[in-house]
Amino acid sequence: MINVRLPILVSSVFFLVFISSSLLFATPSFSARVSHSLVHEEVTKIPEYTEPEEPEIPEEPELPSPEEPEIPEEPEIPEEPEVPGEPEVPEEPEEPEEPEGPKFGFPSWIPSFPFPGVNGGLPKSEKTKPHYNKYPH
Repeated sequence: MINVRLPILVSSVFFLVFISSSLLFATPSFSARVSHSLVHEEVTKIPEYTEPEEPEIPEEPELPSPEEPEIPEEPEIPEEPEVPGEPEVPEEPEEPEEPEGPKFGFPSWIPSFPFPGVNGGLPKSEKTKPHYNKYPH
């Protein structure tokens, strides 16, 4: 029986609070206070905005460009004649020695079985036939 009375009691309390709050806002004293704050007083007239006049910027006189100093020409260097006895051998850049083994060292906790996608995860010697369904639907 207590389980039925509790929701009724709670709902009635909320109902009474709702009714009393609506009656509170309907009182003349409350409406007088609110209406006073809602009264629109005339706003003082703001003068129209006028753009300030831009002062005229006097044109700057062009300065005479200074004479460019003459750059002396570099004397031509005569090319050395080729010696027919010595053929030029272009120098080959030295290639760094690559260490043998994988370029990427896998951590020790990764197992050594073949990964899928590299030869299908199978050794090169093992070949499998594609599986065909005998009874197609």
